[in-house]
Amino acid sequence: MSERQRPAGDHVLVEQRVLASIDWPPTPHGDYSVHVGLTSLRPGGCTDVLQHDVPEVVTMLSGSLEVCMDGDWTTIRAGDTFVITASAWHAFSNVTDRDASMLFAFGGDPTPVTRRRVVETGR
Repeated sequence: MSERQRPAGDHVLVEQRVLASIDWPPTPHGDYSVHVGLTSLRPGGCTDVLQHDVPEVVTMLSGSLEVCMDGDWTTIRAGDTFVITASAWHAFSNVTDRDASMLFAFGGDPTPVTRRRVVETGR
């Protein structure tokens, strides 16, 4: 993957927001947090390539996206749910002419580490 070119101007192609972030009270197993968010991608939008130190659960709410996990591409559609394993590099790209959105959730101890790299997805 080579460096990604970001769109010029203020045309927003990707919107991400955290819907909830809950820090549970300490338990015998230690501290733990849960983060739930929404990512919306307009046609042509793609995320940075991300890696978390914990697994992430993704549910497609609408549309379809191409997802790259550790270099392998697959198509996901509304209704699909899958797990991204901890430490897997992943990115999402909307190659369709319709908006797409997905719900994501991951836990951490107490806040997961996220690494980013800006690259071209090739899609």
